[in-house]
Amino acid sequence: MVGSNRHRDRNAILEGLSFTGGHGGSFGGAPRFSGFDQISFSARTHWEYSWRETSITNGEVDPEKSGVVRVDLANPVQADFGPAGVVTLFEATCRAKAGSVPAWWPQWHYLGMKGGALYAGVELEGGGCAGVMVFDSKTGETHQRGFMGWSPSGDRSVALGAINNSFLNLPAVVVDEPAVDSEWDAVGGAQIRDGELHDYQVREYYIPGKGFGGWYRRGTSIYSGGGYVDFFEIAVEVGLTSTSL
Repeated sequence: MVGSNRHRDRNAILEGLSFTGGHGGSFGGAPRFSGFDQISFSARTHWEYSWRETSITNGEVDPEKSGVVRVDLANPVQADFGPAGVVTLFEATCRAKAGSVPAWWPQWHYLGMKGGALYAGVELEGGGCAGVMVFDSKTGETHQRGFMGWSPSGDRSVALGAINNSFLNLPAVVVDEPAVDSEWDAVGGAQIRDGELHDYQVREYYIPGKGFGGWYRRGTSIYSGGGYVDFFEIAVEVGLTSTSL
């Protein structure tokens, strides 16, 4: 990768991946989902996302968290994605316009589009680089951890639908992530490991002409051990509220 190199943070969702030999987009044939091949990022592109997080711990309602996050693109870099060729990525800066940047927000340092495919990358601690193809509108292929870094295993469902939450109601490509990690034992649709049960529904949304549109996560976790059982419920909504595209 050639260009500005100011970031040295480690990003767990990319560790072990590299630009060369990674997943590339498909550039031949008619697109499965139209409208993404018209997206062109620049050093002046920005998005703003509103988010809301509500939770309940052992029956007690926790204080609601919310905010607005702005993502700005700046310095261009060139990244080699193997079969997809060289992709121009732009340095991405994420900051809070209201509230805070939540801990679960993905720490992408670079974003780019080519041939209707969305690419992202980071610099790892020690100077190594890593990058992935996040979403390919021509094939419907998505990275296994998606834009937001959720990490189930198994096939993801990708289909036309709509984002419909507190912030946005628009046609979108809806990505449903598998409910159960196959590496964990499953009972009743829940994950079980070390006295924990997790039952979650997770969705990502991609909007033609805009790129990443939002995220939805709702579910329950049960933690047990030492004679105690704790229940935790959470609901997270993220929706695009403005963009310069």
